[in-house]
Amino acid sequence: MRSQLDVMMEVLRELFRQHGLRFSDVAGKLGVTERTVTRWFSAASVETAVLEQMCELVGIDFFTLCELAGKRIDSRPARATIQQEQELADSPLLTYLFAQICKGWTAQELRDDIDIPESVLIGHLVRLDRIGLIDLLPGNEIRLRISREMLLNPNGPYARNLNRWLGEVFKDPNVDEDNAAWVCDFMKLTPASREQLARKFRALMQEATELSDSDRRANAGSRQWYGVVLVARPLDIRPFSEWPMATA
Repeated sequence: MRSQLDVMMEVLRELFRQHGLRFSDVAGKLGVTERTVTRWFSAASVETAVLEQMCELVGIDFFTLCELAGKRIDSRPARATIQQEQELADSPLLTYLFAQICKGWTAQELRDDIDIPESVLIGHLVRLDRIGLIDLLPGNEIRLRISREMLLNPNGPYARNLNRWLGEVFKDPNVDEDNAAWVCDFMKLTPASREQLARKFRALMQEATELSDSDRRANAGSRQWYGVVLVARPLDIRPFSEWPMATA
């Protein structure tokens, strides 16, 4: 379960996006480095004074931030139901639309991105509304009814579908690709370090999302889709560690 701080930082991220503020902008206004801001968003604790300074950048006070976070904790579940996940897993288009809605895309942006007929788009938005994942408001405004960072049900329909998709997308890795960014290594970690790394992964993914949002708002014509996966998983490295000793 996410902590109260996690929810408050999520709210701040969304407010920064709405105000067109990237981490670099926040850093400049607060007189710190961008790395410091990134660290705040992946830390297990943040000083109240720091939160107050960030609130000022978006025109709210700390108590309003707490109120917004509290409403989110009360009103937006972290997981979809198995039935909702199955509806998504059964329709690649529905999955695509919902994933972009979680990133803050509007109905018009969804239509423009894949040139989908309006009747088809509205039909799928109505379906997402019917199964309880969004509220479709007048003017095709969209309001999420679930956390933007939806947790997957273990071995549920959505997780199984995602595993199949990842297997297809990354089945032929090539670390020398010119139009890709690959970073990989092997290391030993304690469980505590793995959890800290997971928090850093989440913060980095948020930064990547902010870059994507900035490109989207600028309507950059050179945009293309990239698969971004950050993972640290147990690895059996014995074939390397059991090399025979060199003989004299």
